Amino acid sequence: AVKLPAPLPKVPSMRRELTDVASAPVMRIAVQGLPPPFSLVCTFSRCLALPALLRLPHGTRALEASCSRAELHVGRTHQPPELWLALLPDEASRQMVQDEHFEILFEDFGLTLRNLCLAGTLVNGRRVTTDPVLVHSGSIIGLCSADHGGPLVSFRLGTFGDDPMEDDESENPSINMLAHPSQCCPMMKHEDRLAVQVVGPSPFARLLKNVLSC
Repeated sequence: AVKLPAPLPKVPSMRRELTDVASAPVMRIAVQGLPPPFSLVCTFSRCLALPALLRLPHGTRALEASCSRAELHVGRTHQPPELWLALLPDEASRQMVQDEHFEILFEDFGLTLRNLCLAGTLVNGRRVTTDPVLVHSGSIIGLCSADHGGPLVSFRLGTFGDDPMEDDESENPSINMLAHPSQCCPMMKHEDRLAVQVVGPSPFARLLKNVLSC
């Protein structure tokens, strides 16, 4: 008698996997509707005492990058004159802010700061003039002055998905929803599947797709 080879084992797991994904709830994320990928909030001005600085409206103290471009340029040609007037009421100090002072770019390996002026930019107390440097959430970035008398203003860098307890972002449900997708669907369990679609071309969108696909 001829002995027939044993049949190959069935692999139903892939079909179940595809079925699970197809039946998973879909969360569609438009990049344009997301919070800023990173922002700078002014924490120091040589012309203002801290209480006076903190009384300024948040929009006057904060510079925000857009999700569509994922970059931020800082200087007198990029922000409205009213912002620099509010942060630096003294005209002599205000004139020391360069037209193009520095830029922060969202690149594949992280946030990169490039100084664009002769005066330099302070990053956590270190003066940067030529080589680009990596910056992170919590980095303190200052505009160097031509008189070398310390920073004109300093900003604290905040990034998308910062700890809500640290930056009080708990009021922004978009960030918490992305950090904990089950929160957007109360009926979902922590281990339930969630299909995510990120819509919009930008470096930040590509990074977000990679994070959410993990």
